[in-house]
Amino acid sequence: MPILEGREYTLHISKEWKKALGLPLKKDYTKKLVVTARDSNKPNPDNWEILPPAAGEKGQLQIIFEEPMDAIMARETLIIKDDDGQILAGDFVLGRYEKSILFKPANNWNKGIYKLLIEAKLEDSTGNNLNRLFDTDVTQNQGRAVPQKFYQLAFRITD
Repeated sequence: MPILEGREYTLHISKEWKKALGLPLKKDYTKKLVVTARDSNKPNPDNWEILPPAAGEKGQLQIIFEEPMDAIMARETLIIKDDDGQILAGDFVLGRYEKSILFKPANNWNKGIYKLLIEAKLEDSTGNNLNRLFDTDVTQNQGRAVPQKFYQLAFRITD
């Protein structure tokens, strides 16, 4: 039976299930879901808002998405590079409702231009990634552009 728009569902995951490496979960998990209208839009980083901290401190960089993103992939598919192309050490922490993410750097920010690299496999909460919609037949490539591997957004750190 298909899920129906407007209905609520509850997903239960038993602690008896194993993680990818075969380890057991620590506890049972429950998530309530409400089915909304079909999402026919790919995530678009050009619509994201980047709120940079000031230079000379370890302030958090905030990235606000236009829609909820996949929680695991959001932390694994984002990279921040400095002017010299060096990857910044730090941690990504997902915000409320998966609609934003914070980058907590290991070191103070320097003035300059930085790049946020986004792997195209990043998905929104409905499975659409930066190159294609969830329900696209990937065996059919009729006239579509070659998929990108990374998208890039620049931002500036100032005083």
